[in-house]
Amino acid sequence: MNTNASENDISGGTVSDRGCDARDVMLGLAKTCLKLKLPFYRYLGARLGIAGPTIPPLADLIRQAT
Repeated sequence: MNTNASENDISGGTVSDRGCDARDVMLGLAKTCLKLKLPFYRYLGARLGIAGPTIPPLADLIRQAT
């Protein structure tokens, strides 16, 4: 019996190269937010226009941190 699809649902595996790239970008962004002590979902919400605190561009935050 093949359960690869079910295992991928659980493990977060991707099916396509574009999916893999998207996952890698999001993981990189999450790690950057973690290093900056910035809540990842709050940062995403700000970029998507969801009501909440104003968050400067990521490049500005990185410059300030160095």
